[in-house]
Amino acid sequence: MKIAVWAIYYRSISSHEKPQHHHCPTSKDSWCKYNRATVEGQEDDFIHKQPLPEDVAKAIYPVFEVLADSSLLERCQLRATQNQNEPLHHLI
Repeated sequence: MKIAVWAIYYRSISSHEKPQHHHCPTSKDSWCKYNRATVEGQEDDFIHKQPLPEDVAKAIYPVFEVLADSSLLERCQLRATQNQNEPLHHLI
């Protein structure tokens, strides 16, 4: 789960000059189109979308640190009811 959180962040700041897909799964069935293209040998044909501006990336980085925090993710393992998670979803 922690790796998936960071995959979202790094994909949002990824560009053709600096691809940041190291947290994404690498396989032909991957949801990451860049890594799928890499597996198929077509990474040069892949076109990245415009990355987030650097200021925005810096501003949201602390949010991802909290989302990837082990103590927060440990609480997810309890599989408590969805209702307890809804306030957090609304906040995010």
